[in-house]
Amino acid sequence: MDDKEEERIEAVNRYIMGDKPSNICRDANRSEKWLFTWVKRFKMGEGEWYISQSNAPKKHGRKTRKDIESTIVNIRKALMEGNEHESKYLGVGADAIQYRMVKQGFSKDEIPSASTIKRIVKQHGLKERNIHKSGRHASQINAFC
Repeated sequence: MDDKEEERIEAVNRYIMGDKPSNICRDANRSEKWLFTWVKRFKMGEGEWYISQSNAPKKHGRKTRKDIESTIVNIRKALMEGNEHESKYLGVGADAIQYRMVKQGFSKDEIPSASTIKRIVKQHGLKERNIHKSGRHASQINAFC
């Protein structure tokens, strides 16, 4: 147990014994809000009420759902393979993935933005390097200029 935890326990014990909050806070060089934060945790009956808890959010509310993410990855892989007749003409970008998700029955609210799709594709290592559409390399194109 560290010094801060001992300070909290001592302050709450003094409060329970009837000591004035102003005296407790003055001696500890703390605010009354600090004292009543720990008194409240103590009264809630938590076992280790005196240990600091993180204020960070437990869940990120805007994180893309796993099923949506896996759908994007599967569509991208299918488009990259180009086995289906339709995928030969669609391309493999975020717009094509959004189009396929609409065809699979996802609502407009469920389909992520193009930038989110690009981020997911990049995270899963499915990003191809840029190749000129005609298949020529830059050195071949510059030779004709």
